[in-house]
Amino acid sequence: MNNNNLFRWINNRLDDILDLRIQPSTKARLSKCRNQILDELTIDCVFDVGANMGQFALLIRKDGYEGKIISFEPTEAMVRLEEQSLGDTSWESFNVALSDFEGQANMFLSSNDLLSSSLLRPTEILNQIPVSFVREAEVQVRKLDSYGESLGRRNYLKIDAQGGELKVLKGGICLLGRFQVVEFESSLQPLYEDEEDFLVISEFLVQAGFKPILIVPTYWDKAGRLMSLDSIFVRNDS
Repeated sequence: MNNNNLFRWINNRLDDILDLRIQPSTKARLSKCRNQILDELTIDCVFDVGANMGQFALLIRKDGYEGKIISFEPTEAMVRLEEQSLGDTSWESFNVALSDFEGQANMFLSSNDLLSSSLLRPTEILNQIPVSFVREAEVQVRKLDSYGESLGRRNYLKIDAQGGELKVLKGGICLLGRFQVVEFESSLQPLYEDEEDFLVISEFLVQAGFKPILIVPTYWDKAGRLMSLDSIFVRNDS
C-alpha cells in the first residue's frame, strides 16, 4: 500500500468510526493556490486591505513574492505594520480604512490584537469567539477607487475587512476590472450589523466577471455549523 492509499484508508476509518477526517489546513490550501496564482498570472502588485500588523504581506514575501505590496490599515496596528515593512522599498502602507464612502467613521476596536476590528457594529461575533470590543476610534475612510495610481500591470486584491468586504468592492467599482484576482474572507452567518454574506459577495463578483477557484471553511459555530470561509476568485479572462 503506497502512502496515498494508506492516508486514504486511515481517513476513511476515522470517518466511519469517529466521524473525523484529516484534512490539509486552510492556510496550506490557501497558500498553495495563492502562490500558484501569483506566479502563473505574473502578478506584480498586491493590495492588502485590512493588513493589521502585516501578517499577510510577510507571508507572501516568505513564500517568494517579490512584487509591489500596498497595505491598508486604519488602526494603531499601523505602527507595527510600518515596522514590519521598514527597509522593503516595494511595500507601501496607508493608514486608512477602505469602504464605499469617503470621510471619517468610528471603528469598533477588538481585544484580539485588533484582528476583529470593524467599521460595522459587532453582533453575533460576540457569541461565537472569545473577543470583546473595548473601545471605538475615529478613522479615515477612503474608497479603493482613490488608489488607481498605486496599481501595477497585473493586480491581486486581498480583503479582510471584518464584514465590510462588499463595501470595499463597491468602493472600487471603477478599478475592479484592473484586478486579476480577489481573495476575501466572508461569513455564512452575519457577525456584524449590516454585514453581507458569502452568497451576496460571490454574486457581485460573478456579475463583475470573476469565477471561484478556491473556497475553504475557516470557522464553525458552537453548534458545529459552518460560520465563515476564505475564497479566491479569478477574473474569467485572466
